[in-house]
Amino acid sequence: GTLAILGGIIHFIGFAFITVVTALVGYFLVQELHPEVNPMLPVLGYIAVGYVIAKLYMNVFGLTVDTLLQCFIAAEEMEEAQTFVPKPLLALVPRRKALAPNQEEVKTSSLAQVVPAS
Repeated sequence: GTLAILGGIIHFIGFAFITVVTALVGYFLVQELHPEVNPMLPVLGYIAVGYVIAKLYMNVFGLTVDTLLQCFIAAEEMEEAQTFVPKPLLALVPRRKALAPNQEEVKTSSLAQVVPAS
């Protein structure tokens, strides 16, 4: 859904930023150290290195975000969110209502309803 699209956009922006900055820094280094050399081939090498570094870094970043979200969900389900979750994150996520002992959660499509247990 929306979270996956937003995650993909952030992943792409981070990937592009790392690659472009690596190429630009490499270009300026080549121009400063060896102004007589055509910078095209070294910059292509910097782009390749930036691509690999960006892929590695953004994969680790994505794994970290996924792990943090799973830990947050686990803390919510164990009702320990007040203890472990930072206050700003708690403010962003609405609290679930606790179910009474004689009620169970029934999922219908993407909405959840609380109905009495039979």
